Amino acid sequence: MPTAIDDIACQVLFQTGRGPAVTSPAALAAALSQVIPAPVAPPPALQYRQAEQDWDEVPPSQPYWQLAPEPPRRAARPGSGPPEGRPRASAAMLGVGAVLVVVLVGIGLWFLGHRNSQPQGGQPSHSASSSAASSVTALAPVSAHGFDALSSAADDPENENDQLAKFAIDSNPSTSWNTQFYVDNPVFGGLKSGTGLILDMGRPVRLSSVQITFGSIPGANVQIKVGDNNSRDASALSSFKTVASATGVGGTHTFTVHSQAKGRYVLVWFTKLPPKAGSSSQFEAQIFNIAVRGSH
Repeated sequence: MPTAIDDIACQVLFQTGRGPAVTSPAALAAALSQVIPAPVAPPPALQYRQAEQDWDEVPPSQPYWQLAPEPPRRAARPGSGPPEGRPRASAAMLGVGAVLVVVLVGIGLWFLGHRNSQPQGGQPSHSASSSAASSVTALAPVSAHGFDALSSAADDPENENDQLAKFAIDSNPSTSWNTQFYVDNPVFGGLKSGTGLILDMGRPVRLSSVQITFGSIPGANVQIKVGDNNSRDASALSSFKTVASATGVGGTHTFTVHSQAKGRYVLVWFTKLPPKAGSSSQFEAQIFNIAVRGSH
């Protein structure tokens, strides 16, 4: 196949080549017309012949020879071959070009339609999305503990009421865990920047949502974090990744998680406390229940 026609085929099928993409039959015909010239028949040759008159019949003033007129041509009958003098190679080339146009248009339309029917690259198929959604389930924590990572055991021997932490995951709406109360400042009395409750999920998990029932009084600023180190120290806290957050919460709140981060431990980290019930100068957080959803 000539290089020029090969380039046009590439422009149709793969949208590449030495020219712009060919995306319609009209554009394809225009491109082919530039590389397959229409055949041009050469002008008829002048023919000379000697006159057929007798010597005796030639008038004295007329030469014995003359330019004979061209005999009339017969019209070509339907189905007959090309007129005499037309290059057969050009006619054959024109036929090949016409066939190529039809073939390329058909292949191009099939290819474009087939490509458009496939899922776009980088987008999950419906079945993949359904499979991912079906893998999300309720995840039961193995245990829960206070996590006063910014205070030492000497400053807080109870580790933010660790003995009450189990009531945050017992599915009983009448029992709860609460932080210690802090005076005159909702940011832990100005003593530290945060404290929390940590859940051991038993193995690494990827979260989808965390629903928490807090005390009824709003005002808590909360972050949901995941990580793999439950040591009670600031360095362990810095290794956690925040995957959701909310401010001024109270009552039941659902934290929706879009992060793909995984970790064995889920940390409910408070950076501001709501007022304690019945007090205007004391602040504490309270959790009645935690429901975790996600996948392993």
